[in-house]
Amino acid sequence: VSQSRYDTQFQEFLDDWYRQPIFANLRLHPHFTDLGDRRFKQKPLALAKCLYTLSVARQRSLWQDLPTLKIPVLLITGDLDLKFVQVHQQMARLLPFAHLAFAPRCGHNVHFEQPQTFTAIVQNFVFLQNKVC
Repeated sequence: VSQSRYDTQFQEFLDDWYRQPIFANLRLHPHFTDLGDRRFKQKPLALAKCLYTLSVARQRSLWQDLPTLKIPVLLITGDLDLKFVQVHQQMARLLPFAHLAFAPRCGHNVHFEQPQTFTAIVQNFVFLQNKVC
């Protein structure tokens, strides 16, 4: 396969990946093209391995272990990411020390879509944990 065909296939994969509904809000972000450019510079085989290995569908379920965690857990999701709002709410009910945070008007990639909000949420969480210790 020629490099140009290989690049085309990788670009098509990325385009298909980001067409998933979960990324709808991300596609509207003014820097989405920059994100796509960065992704395209990654090594396709390494990315494929990560996606395959880290896929939630391939991992064993740890839901039954959540009630046993005795440490604070921060769950961050965008309020427009309805699937993960629901998942994080379910997790928070099971985790004894859950901290649930929603980024307003944000989708699945809070750290990219609203980096200042993401940073503030994490800093506040760390500050509260240091205060407790």
